Amino acid sequence: MHHQFLRTFLKWDHGLVVFDREGCGHDDRPQAVESAVGGRLAVNGWDDRARVVVIDPELESWVWDRDYQVAEY
Repeated sequence: MHHQFLRTFLKWDHGLVVFDREGCGHDDRPQAVESAVGGRLAVNGWDDRARVVVIDPELESWVWDRDYQVAEY
């Protein structure tokens, strides 16, 4: 689905897909999801101009978890 959405932006120089693994519809490891989505982007015309980043644990865990101290900044 991400690759279809970004197809309308092929005229741009670069694309970036960032999403949480939690709730993304895949149970695979983040690297496997990044590879799969990146492959679909390449086939749909992005070639090597797009990257995929899967955040695991989800972004909210990084931002609000006391161990990471992000909220203090």
